[in-house]
Amino acid sequence: MKQGVWLKGLVAIFAISMIAQLAYFGYLVVVGRSFDLVVLIWVAIVVFVTLVGAGVIIAFRKRIWVRDPVADELRALRLSVSRQFSQARARAKIISRDPMDASWVLFLAVQQDNRATTMAELGYVEFGDPIYHKGLTITTWTSPTGIAYRIEVA
Repeated sequence: MKQGVWLKGLVAIFAISMIAQLAYFGYLVVVGRSFDLVVLIWVAIVVFVTLVGAGVIIAFRKRIWVRDPVADELRALRLSVSRQFSQARARAKIISRDPMDASWVLFLAVQQDNRATTMAELGYVEFGDPIYHKGLTITTWTSPTGIAYRIEVA
């Protein structure tokens, strides 16, 4: 088992035990035994352990919550796709007040073509940065009447 999994398990056990202690103290307050010396000492110990535990968790947070490079790559891809769609939506608002009135077209190409003569012949002009992911290239195109996405499969 990975080290991060053990640490996350320990953090979960610690959090559950502290919540259980808090519930017990709440019960003692309701019953009326909240100012006994033993209870006050126990509250002080729990507060101290909680502060020490929080400090350890903060100190070792990089080991506990390891960043996944694949998830980071997908997050960056999702952000660039979202940014590209926002730009396309802004262009569609220029074409028509309601972005859904502009025509939205999807072109699928089997091979990558640097010239993209088909798109130019149809009156489309490329804008924005292309998105590359696992052999796919996604580009956004605009014309006076609509928006087009071109997906090229390598």
